[in-house]
This record gives sequence, structure tokens and C-alpha cells, in this order.
Amino acid sequence: MYRKSIFFVTKKQLFLWAVLWLVFCFIYGVSAKEKVMVLGLAGAQAVNIRSNVAKVLSKHPKLQAMTLDDHAKASAKKKSKKQNVTAVHEQLHQAKKHYYALEYDDASQKLLKAIESYTHDHLYTQETVSGLMATYFYLALTQLELNQKTKAAQSMQAYIYIKFGVDDGRKTKKELSKKKYSPKVQTLYNNTLKTMQHLPKAKINFISYKPVDKIWINGQSYPVQDLDKINLYQGQYYIYSADNKGLPLYSAQVQLKKGSNILSLKEPVKTPIKKPDPTGMKFRFEWSNDGKKLHLNPEIKKVLSTLAMRYNTNKFVLLSFRQQKIYVSFFEQTTQKQTIAFEVKQINSILDYYQRTFKAEI
Repeated sequence: MYRKSIFFVTKKQLFLWAVLWLVFCFIYGVSAKEKVMVLGLAGAQAVNIRSNVAKVLSKHPKLQAMTLDDHAKASAKKKSKKQNVTAVHEQLHQAKKHYYALEYDDASQKLLKAIESYTHDHLYTQETVSGLMATYFYLALTQLELNQKTKAAQSMQAYIYIKFGVDDGRKTKKELSKKKYSPKVQTLYNNTLKTMQHLPKAKINFISYKPVDKIWINGQSYPVQDLDKINLYQGQYYIYSADNKGLPLYSAQVQLKKGSNILSLKEPVKTPIKKPDPTGMKFRFEWSNDGKKLHLNPEIKKVLSTLAMRYNTNKFVLLSFRQQKIYVSFFEQTTQKQTIAFEVKQINSILDYYQRTFKAEI
């Protein structure tokens, strides 16, 4: 009985260790791929060639090939991510909840954060400015409750300018509900409104190199040809315009002065093309004197070292044109080992070249 029990437990332990070993092998053997960076070439087809080489190498189960083009696209996508106005509206909604729950410190923090989010991309569309207006109003109310009178006056002024800063001849109700708002809120509101209405008038003269039909001032659209009929007050406004495809042409927070203000949308100046950065995508290599290898001078090796650290890679695939043919050479950062340049007759053969060069590693 005693021996049987020992045998049973030992068998169970062996089974568990076997399972753990398989899991370990799966995680570290399958998912841990060696990173390889593809560099070189210039010209119209360079991006496609680099990309295709990376795809061929990535077919190997233990390789993850990449190009600087891939990193640039990922970075650009991240930077060009437009603000989510719906999410910012939700920030405002949460801030209002704190206000009505008498949690004024929390409300103030969330309202300031919402203003920062609304103005992050500087695209002052109707939806964005509408959110800004509500945020400034609730911020003024919150700051009043926190006895921050100077800040409350500034926030109320921002609200008043968005709400009533454009005098286009239309009659709009300018009184606050006495049932909803306290006397101190009424006083701040009325005093701020009177102060703005006594300021000098301003005009906008909008000049654009592209045809523009409408311009949005504080979230309200107006025909460009009717701008001379609109009176504004000296102060801060949010101006926005778009082309006939809806793409923004002009979007800015503008401080208007007394009299005529010229807002000019000039054609972008074409800047001269700078020499490519050695860390850039157009990474070009010269040939060695014997014509067998790509020449890696100390400056290029320094750049490769930087790329190796930045992208956590040790091996590089170096491509070059010669007599209208593509050649490939491999370079290992750690050992500084570099192969002779092979002519790429078929792109699928690059993986074979790589395996022959680093057969011990893969």
C-alpha cells in the first residue's frame, strides 16, 4: 500500500512537470521571435521592396522582420488619431454630476480637463465649441462655489463670448432663469455680459488662397460674403473654415482687436527637401573597394547601434542597388559580422540566404 501510494504520487508529479514544460516551450519557443530590421534602397519602389523582403523573412516561425516604414506608419497613425469628441462630452457629463453632487473640487478638475481635451486638436468645429461653451459655464458656477471669484469671472467671460460674441442681428434671449440660478450667478452673468457689450466693435476680413463658402465663428456658420454685416466685440473667438470636401483649412483661437481684423489663409510654402537622415527610411549604402560588401563606415555603424537599441534588434538586412540589380547583405550588431552581398534573383531566396548565414541561430 505504501509503495503503491509513492508510485502514484510520483507519476502525478511527472505528468504536471511535463505539462508545465510544454507550456514553457510554447510561450518561449513559439511567441519569442527574433527581430530583424530591413534597411536600404531609395526610389519609388523602395518601400514596396523593403516591405516584401520583411514579409518573406517573417514567414519563418522564429523571425519577425520589420522596416522603418512600418514604425513610421504606426507612429503617424498614433499622432493623427483625432480627438474623440464623444469621449470629451462624457468628461463634461461626469463633471456636471460632481457639480450637482456638491463635489466642487472634483467638478473643477474634470471641467479643466475637459477644456484641455476640447482644445487638444485645435479643430474648433460647431460640436467642439458647443462643448467648450457648456464647460466654461459650469466651470464658472463651480469656481463661484469655491469662492474663486477672479477665475469665475474669466470662465464666465469665455462662456459669454462664445454665446453672444457675434452680433448678427438675430434676437436671442440673454437672461438667465431666476428660478434655476442663484443671485450671485445672475450678478456675475449680467455684469460680464454688460462689460462685453461696452467693448469696441470688431470686424473680420477673411482672405483665403482657396475658395471658402462658409466660416464658423464660435460654432455658428456664416457666408464669407456676409462677414462685413456681422459685428463682433474686441476679444477672443474660435474661427473655423473647411474646403468643399469638409477638410479643415483654418482653425484657430483668435484675439480680435478694435476695427478690421485680417485673417489670412496663405498657401503653404514648399520647403526644400532636406538630405535624408541616416536613421531615416532612405538608408543608402556604398560599396567596399573590392565590390563584394556594402561599406559600413563608423557613422553608419553608430546609426545601426542606435537602431538596435531603439527597436531591440540585433540583426539587419541591408539592401542595395547595383547595375539595376538588388543585392542583400546581413549584419549582426553584437559580433559586427557582415556577409558578402548576394544578388537577389528571387525575393523568396532571401530567407534561404538568411538561414545559411545564421543557421546556428534559427
